[in-house]
Amino acid sequence: MIRKRLYELNSYDFVHPADKRTAIAVEKIPGFETLVSFIQEHAIEQYYNILLKGGSIKLTEKNSPKVLGIFREVAEILGVSKFPDIYLHRSFRYDNRIIGYAHPVVLLATSCLEDISEDRIYFIAGRCLGGIKAGHNKLEFLSDIIGQIDNIIPGADAVQLPLLQWRRKSDLSRDRAGLLACQNYGEAMRMLMLYAGANVGAENTIQIEDFVQQAVEFRNKSSNINQAGKYIMTLFQYSSWVIERAAELFNWYETGEYEKLMIHHT
Repeated sequence: MIRKRLYELNSYDFVHPADKRTAIAVEKIPGFETLVSFIQEHAIEQYYNILLKGGSIKLTEKNSPKVLGIFREVAEILGVSKFPDIYLHRSFRYDNRIIGYAHPVVLLATSCLEDISEDRIYFIAGRCLGGIKAGHNKLEFLSDIIGQIDNIIPGADAVQLPLLQWRRKSDLSRDRAGLLACQNYGEAMRMLMLYAGANVGAENTIQIEDFVQQAVEFRNKSSNINQAGKYIMTLFQYSSWVIERAAELFNWYETGEYEKLMIHHT
């Protein structure tokens, strides 16, 4: 499959409104800039990267030419100028993260590459690199740091809960970037099935229409819960409900926004 390169793509083209809204709310929190300055002054990023990389394998052209080739192609598709180092760590979860404040690093779980189709690796790469293009690595890094050493960073507790709220909304933007990268709606939705818990192979037996119907019904029912109740239910979650993400990606695709963006930038 020949994928189209997207010219002059800006992060605001695919960033979800809820992502943008919650990110602005975080940056307005009193003490936020003090927290950022504290992390920069004490070179915490350097120590944190050492901690994470100490248990991971760095992907190179020698040991993973195919995966790096896909990531480099996705960087061109999305117009990501600063290509990150990519590390692989052992995990049975479909976990792909971007870490680092000034120097973003992609951290992939081994499950993201084992028995996964090429289109779905493009989707994963799009989520990671799209997040970097949108500047997600900075807020995600802050949230990770606070979770590790919140007892020694001034004002950290007041920032963490809004950061977790933002992290859940940032997933919605990254899924859009993933679809822009793989350019295959069906495979993008099947990757979300794996995120939701389907066993590898089983997702191919699930009808996309059934998955979407479940997602839309879930969104409609959850929308009846008042905001306070929903906030409490998700208070300490680092990622949003995958079924909710599927409903949002379906809506973006079905309304024609995805196709409109593809046409405008190719």
